[in-house]
Parts: sequence; structure tokens; C-alpha cells
Amino acid sequence: MNIAFPPIDEEYLKKKVDMGFYGNITEVVRDAVRRMRELEERRKLEELRLLLAIGLDQAEQGELLQYKPSLLDNLLDQARENSKQGKIVKNAIKPS
Repeated sequence: MNIAFPPIDEEYLKKKVDMGFYGNITEVVRDAVRRMRELEERRKLEELRLLLAIGLDQAEQGELLQYKPSLLDNLLDQARENSKQGKIVKNAIKPS
């Protein structure tokens, strides 16, 4: 895989190596990708915690749903649609 960087980024990467933070530019890029993955995982965990807090709040208010086999599929479909639209999943389905 070959990656081309603009001159300003290439200079930045070279400085990191020259300063001794990394052995070569490949190590810099690997570290950057690892950090991006970690950040994405932290964001997913934060979102999950938020959604769990919403669910617990709904349960405490008696907003519970009886489980049906199609319930999880419907909830996931609705959550995906809300996510595409940038909405937070909150009170998505009212108890029947």
C-alpha cells in the first residue's frame, strides 16, 4: 500500500521520526490508525452507556415492552435509521 501525503503532513511525520518518537513513518501511521480505532471504540461505548441509561430510565417509569421475536429486529432497524439521521435513540417505541 502506498500513501501520498501533502508536503505539510509529510514534514510533520518526518519530524516525529527525527525527534525519536517513532522509528519510521510507517510506525507513525500505524499509531495514528490505532488511535483512531480506539477513539471510535470509546465513542461506541459512550453511546451504548447513554442508550442504556435511557433504557433504565424508561424501565423505572414503567415504559416496558413485552418481548416478541420481532421486537429486537424492529428496534435495531429504528436505531439504525435514527443513527443515519443523526438522532439519538430515545423513547423510540412506546409500550403497548
